[in-house]
Amino acid sequence: MSRSSPVIPTRFRHRVAEHGASGALRDLLEHHGLSYASEPLSEGAVFGFSGALDLRVRIAAAAIPTVDLEGRAPTLELELCRHLGIDARWHATADPAAAWQTLREQLAAGRPTLLRADPALLGYRHGARHDTRHAVVATSHDDGADVVWIADASFPEPQACSTRSLAAALERVVRAMRHPPRPHHPHLRAGLAAVDALAAAWPGLPELAGGRLGATLAALRARVRDGATGGALYRSLQARFLHDAAALLGSPQLGRAALVCDDLADAWRTLAAEIGSEDAELSHRLGAAWVQRICSLEHQHVEALEEHLELHRALAA
Repeated sequence: MSRSSPVIPTRFRHRVAEHGASGALRDLLEHHGLSYASEPLSEGAVFGFSGALDLRVRIAAAAIPTVDLEGRAPTLELELCRHLGIDARWHATADPAAAWQTLREQLAAGRPTLLRADPALLGYRHGARHDTRHAVVATSHDDGADVVWIADASFPEPQACSTRSLAAALERVVRAMRHPPRPHHPHLRAGLAAVDALAAAWPGLPELAGGRLGATLAALRARVRDGATGGALYRSLQARFLHDAAALLGSPQLGRAALVCDDLADAWRTLAAEIGSEDAELSHRLGAAWVQRICSLEHQHVEALEEHLELHRALAA
């Protein structure tokens, strides 16, 4: 595919990121000069300001895998903008022509635009898995070459993507957003109840999963470590935000919360490493202590944040 005549905004700075949405939003905030300090907000700060740290666990014997995790809220992008007082909204349409026209208008006006696009259908991402929440920034387009230039968190340079493959990725997101499949296993827990459920279910997981124990542990490991989660189910991004916020606000309570979140991120990383053995029974035994530590630290993290918020409310009264 020809890479001639790329029209890329000269002021748009793109950097590789740990997570697609927080990295794309970091780039956009820097592009528009929005920060609380003299330097641009870090990716961790962007993630943290969204308040998107979350935990949901689905445990069901009939499901594959038996246990599944999610570590962030699906509303990260709009929550960040709401918390920062930025007017933002998703534009969704079932008409591909209308979608392309809107995108072209934004790019022609020199406005890099945040998109959700399935990476498995983006031509430059060979072998990527499906993910309808993956966020990228379209920086420009070249109708003559049938190319859109994309800033993607996993690549240091803008990527040339055919308009056909980008349309396929966007259309899949539209389908997933407007017509999501009905959940097959609605055995969900959220927040601290999710980590409590995981800790409670862990001792009996071999019996619950049966012959799928190895596949279940492999899926958990991938959820924690892979898929642009920062390698620790987004907890490392939250920790970075808390360190930035503690320094910015001079808050020892946030500093303590950041240290707890550092430990929490390390615990999730270690769990992912411990359950990576080919011997599923051994992996399960090695992971047991780390699941209990994660449970304790998830609670401690919330408690540390509550301590800061209580002081904040008292000072504001």
